Amino acid sequence: MGNTQIGDSASAVEQTQYDSYAKNILSNRYILAWIMRDTVSEFAELPIEQIATECINPEIIISEAAFLSEKIIGDNTESNIPGEGMVTFDIRFHAYAPQKKGRKKILFDVEAQKKFHPGYEIVTRGIFYGARMISTQAKTEFNFDNYNGIKKVYSIWICMNATDKVGNAISKFSITKSDLEAGIPNKLASYDKLTVIQITLGGETKASKKRIIRLLNIIFMERMPTHEKEKIMEEEFGVILNGKQREEFREMCNFSEGILERGMEQGIKQGIEQGDARRLTESVEKIMKNLRISLENACALLEITIEQYGEASKYLK
Repeated sequence: MGNTQIGDSASAVEQTQYDSYAKNILSNRYILAWIMRDTVSEFAELPIEQIATECINPEIIISEAAFLSEKIIGDNTESNIPGEGMVTFDIRFHAYAPQKKGRKKILFDVEAQKKFHPGYEIVTRGIFYGARMISTQAKTEFNFDNYNGIKKVYSIWICMNATDKVGNAISKFSITKSDLEAGIPNKLASYDKLTVIQITLGGETKASKKRIIRLLNIIFMERMPTHEKEKIMEEEFGVILNGKQREEFREMCNFSEGILERGMEQGIKQGIEQGDARRLTESVEKIMKNLRISLENACALLEITIEQYGEASKYLK
């Protein structure tokens, strides 16, 4: 099945509304539990139910201002440091990883990113966000006379519209130790304080062993009836959307499909009305890229033959 892509055909208002839907869906604690289980080493061996109900910050606030009834808003989503500007995080929360002695508190930031190439490297921005999450712990998690109190932070970035070449992948960036001359007995916990995770979606031809890739693609990328998405989420992943959660998820799916269909209609209309080789070729290639479909299917949507596309593309060589 093809992938849904929110692109230029959406207005600024529509983009904002879709962003709100996406962040609200991602803040569901069971979806967060899957993200953590498949990307965060401290939770890799734990059952989803345990992560969702015992590890994630238990102070889950039901906000009347939010569509979702289980949106996690326990941590401050804004950080304003004089001279450094305001940083607004999409989703902030903390969780406790079980250890042999007590529990380890870890701070999280989860970001929904529509573009893989927004004009800068995502990982670089993730490092900045992670560093801000550390600096804002001063006088809350640690005092300046004891830096050992700094809690580890994860900044997790979900890129929804990556190209097929880089889609369906997960990368981890963290602080590691390299001895230029061995002898300093540092403990891992003393420097393992910041990790950036980057998840890319939309790689239709590339399979992934990570189940979180399938879950997020089902939620945000796959073009299929909403009830089929809900069935897969519930039966395969135990993610049950109730009440307003289900209502907003359906609105998000219908909303993204509407934007996509309008974009297709505009592209097809422009390609046929212009009638020139460049427009026709660009329309075919744009449909192939955005819908993740074959040349044959793209030509069928434009009601032209593959031979006609081939003739048009010759003029561009």
